[in-house]
Amino acid sequence: MNSPVSNVTVGTVKVARLTEGALDAVVEIHMAAFPEYMNAQLGRGYLRSFLRGFLLRPEGVAIVAMSESGQALGYVAGAPVELLPEMNRALVPAASLAVCLRPWLLGTARIRRTAWNRVASIFGRRSEPKAAPLLPMPTLSLVSIGVDPQARGRSVGEQLMKGFEQEARARGCASLRLSVYPENAGARRFYERHGWVPFQGTVPPGDAMYYSKIF
Repeated sequence: MNSPVSNVTVGTVKVARLTEGALDAVVEIHMAAFPEYMNAQLGRGYLRSFLRGFLLRPEGVAIVAMSESGQALGYVAGAPVELLPEMNRALVPAASLAVCLRPWLLGTARIRRTAWNRVASIFGRRSEPKAAPLLPMPTLSLVSIGVDPQARGRSVGEQLMKGFEQEARARGCASLRLSVYPENAGARRFYERHGWVPFQGTVPPGDAMYYSKIF
């Protein structure tokens, strides 16, 4: 099913389901918010394929925050945890093309590690057995959330998180999950402020850690 999130206006921010018309604006938000991370470094073509996957799949969650004038301010995307390997498989052609155009990216340790983890998930290999929490199912994974740097301080992230959790509850999910790099202190404070709990398992050096929330 498509996201049933209704158009909800809070102050000057409206939260609604992402549409094709807003997709390019969301790509630019991600590029501006996360320039040093793999998805952005693989380029706009890959990033558009990545985000469009959440928009097109019935099980996907794709929500955008808009200003009163219709400007995209931020987005959140997610999917059921069991769907993520299939979504990663669908991205292989786009990722392969992006790497062929940017072979120097393979010299970055974090990008190599992230790429390996995704490949491992495609083939059903658990590359992080000590770091993944066991949660009540169904579990919705928050894969990406971003706010336009120029829109920070307007509670955009808060409204996106509320919209994502509203979506999860509407689907009957029992829990939520996301991953974040341990050194991203700002993001971690944001998640903890919204009731997410860090998983206390072992995190290999350089890897992301898990946060979860149980309803």
